[in-house]
Amino acid sequence: MLNKFILALASSLVLSGAMMANETVMLTQKTFTDSDGLATHTILFPKKWKAEGGVWFANPQMYFRVMPSQQIKIKSPDGLGIEIGPALNCSDFRPSRSAMRMGATRPEEMKSDNGTPVLYYPDSLNDWKRHYTEKVIKNNPDKSVTDSKVIEVFEIPQLGNALKQMLAPVHRMIDEGNPLNRTMGMEQGYGCNGLGFRVEFKKDGILYEQLHVMATSYLTTDTDLGRQIFWSIAMDVAFYAPKGKLEANLPQMSLVANSMRMTPKWQKTLFDMQRKMFTSDMETSRKIHQINMETSRHIRETNNASWKRQQQSQDESHRRYINSIREVDVYSQGGQSYELPNSYDHVFGDGNGNFIMTNDAFYNPSSDLNVTGNWTSLEPSR
Repeated sequence: MLNKFILALASSLVLSGAMMANETVMLTQKTFTDSDGLATHTILFPKKWKAEGGVWFANPQMYFRVMPSQQIKIKSPDGLGIEIGPALNCSDFRPSRSAMRMGATRPEEMKSDNGTPVLYYPDSLNDWKRHYTEKVIKNNPDKSVTDSKVIEVFEIPQLGNALKQMLAPVHRMIDEGNPLNRTMGMEQGYGCNGLGFRVEFKKDGILYEQLHVMATSYLTTDTDLGRQIFWSIAMDVAFYAPKGKLEANLPQMSLVANSMRMTPKWQKTLFDMQRKMFTSDMETSRKIHQINMETSRHIRETNNASWKRQQQSQDESHRRYINSIREVDVYSQGGQSYELPNSYDHVFGDGNGNFIMTNDAFYNPSSDLNVTGNWTSLEPSR
């Protein structure tokens, strides 16, 4: 997968004017193995360079749904470097206002969402710059690197298009399922991006320039609960060199990064892991969908009830305002409604359409010898 993205990057470099070097490059192959001795990756690089790393695993206690990938570093004697980072699936959730009224909150970053790390998805280049500064630069384990700063964030269309072509079958399935999803209160969307980060930093007193390249994709699902975002970093490669030497060496470094391969046995291992995870996810997704549908129904009913109460309140306020102009209030007795002058503090009815109205707080018709019948104190209808 990675080589297709690097080829797309190489083509963009050629289009931007970076030419491949004419000199002959001698490459040697290194094979990386996991802790059990299984060969996982191979890569080609110039003989005097050094390569370290290999297979990468997320914390299995927290992120048990993150597939293993790679973390490889290649360095030259004169300060050139390539870092091939892990592929990573992430989760983000933005609750709707209705859901927030019911207590829903956006999950905290770096927590686990059912085995997937929570990372907020950046919506713009400025957001990506902030993401890179806070999540990449500040969390760099190499403490000898100082004064890091993002100079520029830009799009690389070739990378985005390469990933889009690879995910075309998945996107077709989403498009075909969207009419059904809409009937179930769901709206899905997707997209792919190729991004470049121009970065400067100091190491051992030397100023370096770096091009960090990412290919990302996202899938959004909108419901009454809010927007669920599943997004991934499919490619994560950084090229760095002393200031002024990066552009001339990018073609050769791209060639090295492009040579990384997974071994057939490791590919089969990953495939088996994905198949087991997919089988488990099918049942989990079904249960989650049922919960989401029930919660969405509850939100709709709550919103409808709230709207009805609001309308009733507004209607009542409006009615009372109109009645105050007309100087009447509405009273109910015996299943009937009556409009009576609102200039009296106390109203009594006998259930036969007869009423007594008074401002005397001590008056009680039951003790008045001049009236007969059973009288009940009435209040204006609310």
